[in-house]
Amino acid sequence: KLASGSGSGGSGQAGPSQRPSEAPEEGRLLSWLVREELSCQIQLKLLRQGRSLSASAVEDTERNVESPLSEETLQMQERRRAGNRLAARRCRAKRRLEFSQLTEQIRHSELELLRLRRCLDSARQEFAELLGDFPSPSCLLSFLTRRLEQADPLDPWLSRLLLNVRQILETASSTSFATDCRHLNQDSRSQLDPS
Repeated sequence: KLASGSGSGGSGQAGPSQRPSEAPEEGRLLSWLVREELSCQIQLKLLRQGRSLSASAVEDTERNVESPLSEETLQMQERRRAGNRLAARRCRAKRRLEFSQLTEQIRHSELELLRLRRCLDSARQEFAELLGDFPSPSCLLSFLTRRLEQADPLDPWLSRLLLNVRQILETASSTSFATDCRHLNQDSRSQLDPS
């Protein structure tokens, strides 16, 4: 094995007695072996070309030590971090604003829906009260039929009217109206009978 400048020894030399188990960390054994092999290949190539590489030069190339960052680079990194923090803060504020606006819209929509439901309920009650004031369709049909039968049966206008009224009231009677007509018979006889 050729001498290399890396390893766990303080002299920078790895002798043939050094075993792979003496690598800096056992978990990184493969990468350590690859570095050692690469170092040996570089030295062998240089020896074949008639040049030599000192042990310290090999050690420097293998360590690939970064030079300390300049003050300008550090300031640029700090400005970038500050800009990122500011952008993140703006993004979070924008999300909060959008969320609060959507929440407000939902609240207004729910209030409007509640108001419309109340209006619908009151309109239904009013409609039911108005329907309660009128006789049921079947009672109205029987009353109109009796009145039209007493009229001239040959009058074409009255015949068409009776047919139309029957169709309308039969359609209406198929709905959920009540068929109680006791009060209609008494009221209609007293109000509409000319005799």
